[in-house]
Amino acid sequence: MFRADGITVRVPAGWHVSTRPLNGVSDPVQRFVLSSVSVPPNASSGNGYLPPSDAVLAQVLEEEPADYSNPWPKRPAHFKIGRLGRMETLDGKRWGELLFRDHERHLYVFVWVGRHAGGPQLTALLHALDGLQVRAP
Repeated sequence: MFRADGITVRVPAGWHVSTRPLNGVSDPVQRFVLSSVSVPPNASSGNGYLPPSDAVLAQVLEEEPADYSNPWPKRPAHFKIGRLGRMETLDGKRWGELLFRDHERHLYVFVWVGRHAGGPQLTALLHALDGLQVRAP
């Protein structure tokens, strides 16, 4: 179990979680990175870091303070990854973005799905996200 900043997630067996920044972006605020592989301490997506092709990774960020003039969708009962594409500061075309509100908090989840990542890895990630607990600010 990993807890930080009012967010709790059950880490799948053999997975890794870190609060080290994955990029230099400070807004939104990164809360943690959950990955099927260990992310190197010096990894920076802004400098071209890409997880291995057999990995799955999720970067969880928060819009802080939440901008209530721009309503975000409610948290879904079950998360799904749509079509993968590019991200602004993240190389590669293997990213998906989830955004939702929960307990008056606006959260982003950027998901990397490696080309050779197996279905069980993605299922484990989605199950972990489904169990994400978010407390009010």
